[in-house]
Amino acid sequence: MIKNRRFKIIIILSFLLISFSLLFSEKTILKVFKLPDPKSTDAFSKADKAVIEAFKIKYPDIELRSFSGIDIEGMSMDSGPLMAIAGGVSPDIIYVNFRQSDTYIQNNFLYPLDEFLEKENQKEIDLRVEKPVLPVIKRKKEGNSSDQVWALPYETLVRVLLYRKDLFNRVGLDPAHPPENWDELLEYSRRMTIPEKSVYGLFIASGPQAAYDWITYLWSAGGDAVMQDPLTEQWLSCFNTESGVDAMELYLKLITTKWKDSTGKNQQGFVIREGDIGRLINEGRIGLRMTYMNQQTLGGQIDPNLYGVAPCPKGPTGVRGSELNCRMMGIFSGAGETNNGGIGERDPQKVKEAAWKYIWFYDSEEARQIRMKIMIDAGFGKMQNPIYLKRYGYEEYLKYSPPGWIETFEEALANGKPEPYGKNCQKIYEYMTYPIDDCISLEENGKLGETREEKRIKIKEILDAAVERTNEKMIGKNPQEVRYKRNRISIVVAIFIFAIFFIALYKVWKIFTPQNVYIPKQKMNLFPYFMLIPAVASIVLWKYVPMFMGTMMAFQDYAVAGNSEWIGIQNFSDVLFDPVWWAALGKTLYYMLLSLSLGFIPPIILAILLQEVSHGKILYRVIFYLPAVISGIIVIYLWKLLYDLSLL
Repeated sequence: MIKNRRFKIIIILSFLLISFSLLFSEKTILKVFKLPDPKSTDAFSKADKAVIEAFKIKYPDIELRSFSGIDIEGMSMDSGPLMAIAGGVSPDIIYVNFRQSDTYIQNNFLYPLDEFLEKENQKEIDLRVEKPVLPVIKRKKEGNSSDQVWALPYETLVRVLLYRKDLFNRVGLDPAHPPENWDELLEYSRRMTIPEKSVYGLFIASGPQAAYDWITYLWSAGGDAVMQDPLTEQWLSCFNTESGVDAMELYLKLITTKWKDSTGKNQQGFVIREGDIGRLINEGRIGLRMTYMNQQTLGGQIDPNLYGVAPCPKGPTGVRGSELNCRMMGIFSGAGETNNGGIGERDPQKVKEAAWKYIWFYDSEEARQIRMKIMIDAGFGKMQNPIYLKRYGYEEYLKYSPPGWIETFEEALANGKPEPYGKNCQKIYEYMTYPIDDCISLEENGKLGETREEKRIKIKEILDAAVERTNEKMIGKNPQEVRYKRNRISIVVAIFIFAIFFIALYKVWKIFTPQNVYIPKQKMNLFPYFMLIPAVASIVLWKYVPMFMGTMMAFQDYAVAGNSEWIGIQNFSDVLFDPVWWAALGKTLYYMLLSLSLGFIPPIILAILLQEVSHGKILYRVIFYLPAVISGIIVIYLWKLLYDLSLL
């Protein structure tokens, strides 16, 4: 009895001691780029929340906080973290995209993970990192002699061909036989395209980054977007090979082929690129499209009774060009070194160690088991990867796995190529889209050529010009003699502009300087100058200091983190010889001309007419000015009435 009482006292004291130690111990605050939304109720969000809760239980000394930043419209990729990095309030753990990774590495945004990986089990590392991903996460930084690991993947994705089984059956195609090569892809797309019923064979991306889809066919043809010279380690674009011409030919056949539908109406192409794509997908009106498969949850919420998956069709050389991608996390190089938006002083080493614990745990075997249990409980057991079902003891669900899905994933993984991850590759799809748009436009207007050979020659010329432009604008590769010549011309232009500016300034000074005016000497009153000091200081601080700082940045290869290199007039030289800048300048001048001619001259003429009219001057003035005093709400309702069909 006494022993039991002593044991209970010891347990209670131990519990109180642990509670007090946790209560008064200082937690390590860790800011993560994104945490699950607590309001979300879908199975995937629940799985992520369960993993986060398990992490908090395992590491009670770490407090997780979600990052919220400012996004820039039109710059969705990492604009929030980049703005936060520039403002000195970056999250400790940042999301790393394949295409953005080199920029992050070279600009000192990422902290190397080698010291942490050395402590982990190699077998677990191999389970987590697929071999094709290794070149992406482990590479040299400029100036370093050895490779380092900069990020860790937490989800492996491959692009596969998703197809509607019901549309296959509708046009007499076998759902068990998806397109195996380009010829079959073209044939299947043609047969499933029924424009009069808003049914389309294939979805292909459009817009400023349409090459996001084209690169799959480029890889299948045996080509590539960028490559790194093994000797110089310099990145170069290389999509202008014969493989690139082959891929462009296929694209033109899919998009521009002219044919007649069942009603005799002229049609063009067997794809849809624009419109209400989301609605058409939901309604099952698109037969084929490329999509991602997740390593753990193969199909997500895709119904295997309606959809089938297949690897990317083989190109002319028998190669499949599936894209391999990963979501990745990295540790910000300055993690814990700033107050991070009011968090306060922190130990940088502790923060980095806490960040590593989070990164490693998030996709560990323990976390994968938690996710799988949540997904199975939510009714998605049949969509889980059979490898993980067997590994984690859910063999009873193996019989429900869609036939062929795991084989498709593994084949796509085996033949997959990492999304471009070289220098400034966040812009690669944009530069690869220019030749696509040019070729489509020329083909639609009948200017690409008459014979296939003529078309291939023209396509090659367009791709060559696009590669040259990409190497210059995206990668910054310019021959030394060209750079020297441009800099000299830019200096001459700059001298001319400054000369015009100072001459104009001198003329204005002379005009407003009084001549031969006698100013009697007066005792200087300093009080007004003291009164002006706050206003002048405010203007200097908020206008002139930023202006001078921006002027300094104009002469630098500016780096958000680390030292910025002085490059003189090179930035101005690049702008001066950039056709995009001249096009923008031309449109600006055109807009200015229209604004002045339509917004300035007509009102003056109208004012003169209203002044000189002989009869009814007051009436005309009232009619003219009346819209300015009518409420905007009334105008809205007036226009609504004009377009109200019920009044017709």
